[in-house]
Amino acid sequence: MNSVKIGPIRLGEGKPKIIVPITEETDMDILDCANFYRRQPGDIVEWRLDFYEDFSDYERLVELCKRVKTTIQKPLLVTFRTLGEGGEASIGKGQYVEMYRRIIQTKAVDAIDIEFDRGQDILDNLIPYAHKYKVKVIVSHHDFIKTPSEKAMIEKLRAMGQTEADICKMAVMPHDTADVLRLMTATHQTSTIIDQPLITMSMGAMGRVTRVAGEVFHSVATFGAIEGMISAPGQMDVEAIEDIMMELSLEEDPFDDDY
Repeated sequence: MNSVKIGPIRLGEGKPKIIVPITEETDMDILDCANFYRRQPGDIVEWRLDFYEDFSDYERLVELCKRVKTTIQKPLLVTFRTLGEGGEASIGKGQYVEMYRRIIQTKAVDAIDIEFDRGQDILDNLIPYAHKYKVKVIVSHHDFIKTPSEKAMIEKLRAMGQTEADICKMAVMPHDTADVLRLMTATHQTSTIIDQPLITMSMGAMGRVTRVAGEVFHSVATFGAIEGMISAPGQMDVEAIEDIMMELSLEEDPFDDDY
């Protein structure tokens, strides 16, 4: 598994990096949130376009993207999560491609998230285009109903790894603790097979351990909440994540030799 930089932040080395979401609906609230996040913990900011009330107004969207990037002074990940994968809105393939192309052209974004199941034509269109503008690509898959078998998750992640994406992401819904452990095992196994770094999580309260223990099973980033602003079930407070990850860190303990 290789490491990848999003802006100045390197994912795949040391503790998992923390991504915080902007899920506001209006221009003013989005910019207020961006200004607030500039002074808060978190390595990368994700702007969830599907929450934005005017996402179909491309000119407005592009200008707002530039202002968000200038305001946060952190790497910016832009995501449009569709209804089928737990998002707030549904759009056609043509609109999906055009929206992301406009965002990429701003040169104000460090990474985008493309849903793997949107189809190979979307991937073939957007991934090379993003790379042309030095924008990293996360290819993602979300299952809000179940946790597939270990074999199925590994096969899905391997298929994602066969694209030219920079990072592969998977989120699944557990129904028991065995589901949580299966996601962690599938992630660890896949990390030895594909080159791209992985971001994976088991959602909801039951899966919270996966949001803080990624260094152990090779998930390179996690999503955290600031003042309760979450974008998926089970997201924890950023400061709590930082504290727990520090305790769980596999980095060398200077006191180890004393025992």
